[in-house]
Amino acid sequence: MYRFFYYAMMLCYGGLVIETVFLSRDHYRNVNLQPFDMIHAQGTLDINVWGNVLLFIPLGIYLMIHYKQVALWGVMLASLCIEIFQYIFARGASDIDDFLLNTMGGLIGMGLAWILGKCFDDVQKAVAMVSMIIGLPFIGLTLLLFIAN
Repeated sequence: MYRFFYYAMMLCYGGLVIETVFLSRDHYRNVNLQPFDMIHAQGTLDINVWGNVLLFIPLGIYLMIHYKQVALWGVMLASLCIEIFQYIFARGASDIDDFLLNTMGGLIGMGLAWILGKCFDDVQKAVAMVSMIIGLPFIGLTLLLFIAN
């Protein structure tokens, strides 16, 4: 049963990434290749800064579980593809800071997966349990907000 929740949460995570990165963006195109420019302008406590980090933590976890040898490259490739697609389809700013912050989030997720691997025999089961505890209330709240608005 936990595998169902594991893959269901992975699917929900993928949908959240697509919605956040592509569907909820304004139609404009911008490129920033100066590292730390956006972080400096918005500050380190900005939701955009931490959103980029938090959004990629689950990807780091999932890639460590399924593709341990290439997990870092997978995180970096996913982040780079998102930035390229945002530019191609004019769905927001393509920013080097986003790439760096996404990669940092993926690294944090990889570290969490490593820790879970040391603490539990079945990492997928541990991730499924944590995902249910955190994810189900989040999905329920999201649905309620969607219905209310």
